[in-house]
Amino acid sequence: MSRKHLLVLFVCVLFCLLPGMLSVSAQEGATHNSQNCVENYDPAVNYFPDQIETEYAVEWEVAYFNHYKVITVDTQVSNVHEVYVLFQCGSPMPELTGDLEGAIPFEVPIQRLWEGGGGTYAAIEALGVADTLVGVTYIDAGMRYVPSIYSHAVASNLPQVNYGESNEPIVAAQPDLYLQYEGDEDRLGKRDVGIPVVHYDPFSESPLGSAEQIKFLALFYNLEARANAVFEPIEARYLALRDLAQAQTEQPTVLLGNIVGEGTGFRSREPERLESYLVRDAGGTLILESSDLPFEKAFIGIDYDLESVIALASEAEFWFGMHYTPAETSAAEFIAVDPLNENFSALPNGNMFHRFGPRGEDYFATGGLYVDLVLRDLVSILHPELIPDYQPMFLQRVPGL
Repeated sequence: MSRKHLLVLFVCVLFCLLPGMLSVSAQEGATHNSQNCVENYDPAVNYFPDQIETEYAVEWEVAYFNHYKVITVDTQVSNVHEVYVLFQCGSPMPELTGDLEGAIPFEVPIQRLWEGGGGTYAAIEALGVADTLVGVTYIDAGMRYVPSIYSHAVASNLPQVNYGESNEPIVAAQPDLYLQYEGDEDRLGKRDVGIPVVHYDPFSESPLGSAEQIKFLALFYNLEARANAVFEPIEARYLALRDLAQAQTEQPTVLLGNIVGEGTGFRSREPERLESYLVRDAGGTLILESSDLPFEKAFIGIDYDLESVIALASEAEFWFGMHYTPAETSAAEFIAVDPLNENFSALPNGNMFHRFGPRGEDYFATGGLYVDLVLRDLVSILHPELIPDYQPMFLQRVPGL
């Protein structure tokens, strides 16, 4: 073949391949790294190639559009209904009209987070975004199970503001997002002074709904792929253990809650709240839930008449107390503080447990995400034959008489 023929062939091949090469190049250009801000906005481009969906959470859901996401929060316990619009930085904020009227906008990915309750610490740790924290509700030396958060909090001397305290440190920290757990007054008060508040409480969900906190938080960081990778093995372990426990013939009776109101009432948990699900999923029978006793709604719980509870549940096989970091360490001490506690045989029999055991308040710090570990504790107590020689990680047995 002559040199001339070779040149013609080369030109032909070049122009034949060029359209395809340009097409591939255009496709690659349409792929956006969601951690980067948009430089040349194109309404036809999907800026969120990695997505999540809620499978168990009932208090929030997300819908995706090309350059923004819409989170709808609709809570059962606290009766909050809000809509948040998360739009990719560098792209235009959607018009907040029609279905989006009244929605609260957030530019993502966020860079500065204030965690206002501590319930998503494990999600922050697992997503690898501890260095974005600019403030917290609390931090203590016992938080060794979220080491990145603890070391960052200490090194940066993060401000700590508890519920009901001044908002000034929060305003000064200029967070892009403040995660809020408490009531309307707190949320609206923070919003009035310019704090970008999102209401979210994972503990008002089912266990796997609570574990989907990592998906909720990931939406603000565009880290959906990482969230799915963390959640899926938790889900698999939880479901396998739940199915095993619920298949057992014996379903021990469980009293959930504690005496309140100076010995006049007994506060338990709503059937749809985390702890109630955990007991049922661990193969236990909630003795109050299976009754027709009247009750009244209370803050984070439901209240029963104490005399009625004693008459019904005095012989419950197990008692899971909802005391917050109790000072009492034995049945004798619980009875000394309130003699009415002796009416429940699980206490003197050594079958009462509380939530702040070997890992202390880590029950709240990581228990809301790694619900498979909390379930494992409960199964080891209610069905010890399934997990022999196991020491609970979160729950603490109260020695009997």
